[in-house]
Amino acid sequence: MYLSQGCHYSHPQRLMFSSFDYSTNEDNVKAILGDLSNGVDDRWSRVWWDVADNDSPIAE
Repeated sequence: MYLSQGCHYSHPQRLMFSSFDYSTNEDNVKAILGDLSNGVDDRWSRVWWDVADNDSPIAE
């Protein structure tokens, strides 16, 4: 969670792969999901730049 504009909190969200990506490039989709998201294609899984522990308090 990130502090935005001084008072609002936001969660980074990752765009999920489309069914087109799975049907045309399934091997690579699964490979990148394994590297980045522990094999889960979910919008709440971490994006590649989200390195902070999401459960830690926010430093202000």
